[in-house]
Amino acid sequence: MTPPNDWEIKKCLSIVIAILLASLGLIGLAALGYDIPGLRQIVGFIYLTFVPGLLILRILRIHEIGAVKTLLYSVGLSLAFVMFTGLFMNSIFPYIGISKPLSVFPLVATLTAFIAILCSIAYKRDRYSPASTTVERKGGLFSPSLFLILLPLVAIFGTYLINFHENNILLMTLIVIISVVIALAAFGKFFHPGTYALAIVAIAIGILYSRTMISMYVVGQDIHREFYFQGLVLTNGYWDATIPGTLNAMLSIVMLCPIYSIMLNMDSVWIAKVIYPLFFSLIPLALFEVYREQVDSRKAFLAAFFFMSMIVFFTSIATNLRTGIAELFLALLILLMVDRGRTSVQKAALAIIFIMALTVSHYALAYIGIALFILGWLLLVLAKNRIGRGVWGRLGAGFSISGANTGRANPTPQTATPRPTILNGNLVCLFLVFTLAWYMYTASAAPFNAIVGIGHHVYSSLAEFFSPMAREAIVGTAIGLDWASASTLGKAFRVILYLTQLFIIVGLAKLILKPEGLRFKAEYIALAVVSGLGLLVVMVLPYAFFGVTRFYHITLIILSPFCILGGEVIWKGGRRLFKSVSSRSKGKWVRLSPAQNNPAYIKFLVLAVLIPYFLFNTGFVFEITKTETRGEFPASEVLSHYRLDTYDFNQMEAAGAQWLSTVSDDRFKIYADVYGGIVINSQLYGRAKTFPADIEKVPQNSYIYLRTWNIDRQEVVIGVQHQPGILKHVSLEDKPALLDIIDSGNKIYANGGSQVFVPK
Repeated sequence: MTPPNDWEIKKCLSIVIAILLASLGLIGLAALGYDIPGLRQIVGFIYLTFVPGLLILRILRIHEIGAVKTLLYSVGLSLAFVMFTGLFMNSIFPYIGISKPLSVFPLVATLTAFIAILCSIAYKRDRYSPASTTVERKGGLFSPSLFLILLPLVAIFGTYLINFHENNILLMTLIVIISVVIALAAFGKFFHPGTYALAIVAIAIGILYSRTMISMYVVGQDIHREFYFQGLVLTNGYWDATIPGTLNAMLSIVMLCPIYSIMLNMDSVWIAKVIYPLFFSLIPLALFEVYREQVDSRKAFLAAFFFMSMIVFFTSIATNLRTGIAELFLALLILLMVDRGRTSVQKAALAIIFIMALTVSHYALAYIGIALFILGWLLLVLAKNRIGRGVWGRLGAGFSISGANTGRANPTPQTATPRPTILNGNLVCLFLVFTLAWYMYTASAAPFNAIVGIGHHVYSSLAEFFSPMAREAIVGTAIGLDWASASTLGKAFRVILYLTQLFIIVGLAKLILKPEGLRFKAEYIALAVVSGLGLLVVMVLPYAFFGVTRFYHITLIILSPFCILGGEVIWKGGRRLFKSVSSRSKGKWVRLSPAQNNPAYIKFLVLAVLIPYFLFNTGFVFEITKTETRGEFPASEVLSHYRLDTYDFNQMEAAGAQWLSTVSDDRFKIYADVYGGIVINSQLYGRAKTFPADIEKVPQNSYIYLRTWNIDRQEVVIGVQHQPGILKHVSLEDKPALLDIIDSGNKIYANGGSQVFVPK
């Protein structure tokens, strides 16, 4: 199928105008009271998500990039366009008398005008570009594609069973089906390289939907605070940039979600549950394209699956709007970095847009991106230096700073062919300046102050450098400190985890010391080295600011293919050693060809490491064994939803928090357990206080909020004193003073799923 950026310009613009008119017509019909359910949402989604980006690709004359890259770049450019259009309207319209710029009619008029302008510019710049005659391999609607398309549907029906019947059989089946898909692909059966891109998207949507569709309310932890700020925009019709707080500076929250909600006439809860996961599913797809530029398709597919198998992808990313959007832009930047055939102007234009979009999407990820780019650029500069080349040459051989590594000797400066790169001083400086400027002048500079405070906190904690208690528990697990106390299944999970870490280390060592035969770009090598060192620093430093698990997930964006390559190196080395020992014992010497190893290695890696890693991280093993203790190995807030206390809330709990927001006295604090405080923050940001370690000492003149678990199980979740991040369940029967406060005489609200009390 030929992508639309390669169509004849009149045909392309005709489709764009048709989508625009259809969207306008459906919005007009809705205003007249003739809303067509479903149709406006589908057309509006296509309009916002693909049309602006496609027009920008035509303006930049970017052609012949294939359907997958066209999809990725179009969506990335469209999301950036929507966020910055909202920012433009919010900044300019109040000065011309429009007090609520982020409402339906100003949005429709402005987007229509901007799309018309983009159409005019695209026609003027690209009208002489010939239509593509390239015919891509058609996947068609044959059995593998149809099978893969069913995966998101299985997830949706599976969450329905969980929500209304507490039955997880379909979601358990979904995980088994995904494992079978990966195994068949590894064995070269049924799924061929032409279906890998669809398989990645289908698997990603399936596991993301299985998380986001739980409950009729938003799920997760940070998302409730995000919803408070996007809710302010929807209520007020504009974004108040002066409100302090890091989340209020994120356009991925305060612009993207409200604009989609308004234009699609769709509750923002379902924007978060249905629309955002579609964006997040493009992260592994973009990474697949990155890896495929540098390794073969099967290894790239397995590397993308390994990235998705890490627990953060289908927990924190699925339930954190700003992080997923920022990761998508970071993945697009890396794809642009390794993309062949783009001119320096095209690369620079796309890089500037993606850098700015990343910056306004997530402040922590923007700072991490800056660090990666600055250190990666400095490493490239050092490698180009004569002394740097000499040092690198003594470590290994065959490193070509000008392009791909083919295993040959370094080209001389006279023969090296320069290639456009986005990892250069100009773009790095732009990244730094724009990020600092944005965060110093929005949300009362809260994001900028946050990073300064983090640096001070880390510096002041260096005195505890040698204390194991000053690091996350996961660091101890990663280096084996809790091996003795782990159960048999816990040890099995740790072995698999250690194998993936060993593979990454060996793969990086292979890249640096003996890169013959590898095709990694110089820029990617630099980022890989920096990512590996950064992960080491985060593990070593006490009280890492971003969380070791989340930082590890970020580094896997770059390091995932080295897990596949490192395992291959170990497999080949082990096979050679075995064959040589066996041959010597028989008096013969047999040299094992690398080609003999690869098929068997891929099968071993998938069956013995990747699939078990996926089954553990999804909580499948936890649920199938009916394990009761969380922490031994990953539990699932989805599969074990019916028996675990989690961050997921039902509509009755949300209704109780909403009621409190309308009647509570601002002078009184609102006390709840750790989980209850999260749902309250979605309505009353900053008002919720968690029960103290001694929960009987709740101050007078305070509201007490109980959620469903508190009521049904007579338990509350509180933090463990002097152990940050550690939670425990406490029975209310053991706290008579608190029971006395929440007797029926003090109850002022109840809806069957939540209750509110006021002490006498």
